[in-house]
Amino acid sequence: MKKTWVVLSLAAGAIMTLLFFSCQHAIPAPSCDKEPVQLTAIKTDATGSLLNGSITASATGGTDFRFSLNSVAWNLSGTIM
Repeated sequence: MKKTWVVLSLAAGAIMTLLFFSCQHAIPAPSCDKEPVQLTAIKTDATGSLLNGSITASATGGTDFRFSLNSVAWNLSGTIM
């Protein structure tokens, strides 16, 4: 009877070990960890009563930046008029 319990205990331990190690996943580091994102914004005031003011934004420290102001469609250009 003791042999049966020992075998069952070993089998249960082996199954638990397999389940524990097979369910572990490495979580990749976020892409911003390597280089901080820097944002620069330049505003140009409108001339007189004309609607020709603009904001130019640029970003470094990553890729595929998109820009938007006041819920307007996102775009790759950093110039918003």
